[in-house]
Amino acid sequence: MVQRRAAATLTALLLSFCCLVVGASSDFTTTSGLTGRGLLQNFDRSDWPYDSCLREPESSPYELIYTGSTSHGIADTVCFVVRVMHNCTGQGLTPDAEAGCKLLSEDLWKVQLEAKNGCKDSIKEVTLDGQPTSYLYVNNKGPTGMMKVTQLRRDASNANGVTMCIRLGGNTLCPTLATLCPGVPPVCKTSFYTNSGKDVTGLPSMICALGDDIVTGRHPHTVWHPHTV
Repeated sequence: MVQRRAAATLTALLLSFCCLVVGASSDFTTTSGLTGRGLLQNFDRSDWPYDSCLREPESSPYELIYTGSTSHGIADTVCFVVRVMHNCTGQGLTPDAEAGCKLLSEDLWKVQLEAKNGCKDSIKEVTLDGQPTSYLYVNNKGPTGMMKVTQLRRDASNANGVTMCIRLGGNTLCPTLATLCPGVPPVCKTSFYTNSGKDVTGLPSMICALGDDIVTGRHPHTVWHPHTV
């Protein structure tokens, strides 16, 4: 009798574990403008940056604009500028998305640029306003990678016009913007983050919002006018 009870208990535990695993791999969900997948669900590229991010149009107050490439032999240095798009009000955002947008406008800590997996060795240097800065290349979260630049320490009052340049290496897989960005045609997604430490009901502690895509093959913005909000 004791052996039967032990076997029944073990069977119940195994069934509970199986149910937990199935629940963890649930389908793609959307909650309060944030997106995420279950722990065991494979990401696809539409989930980039493979994190809980605000994805409503205009949920980011910032945009990363491609301003041009400079060739140095068989590779390029590609440059971008941060533009403040709006002050988050009057954009038709849900309450959570507007709250997240306003937190980003107060604290721009990190910018991310999508990149192909395998481009780590192609990125030789990143500068902010002409000064070398630290960066991190990550390619273990989904089907594409990303380059992260942290510690921007900016907000909507002083982020306008911040330049970010990436020096790519020759004889590597990704010597140009068109080879760095994934897809056909090549497109790099962008995202912006606050620092941690936010405490707003319904939002994660670190706010992330998607910016506009950078589409290669288009003419860069050779003349850039700061945007006033």
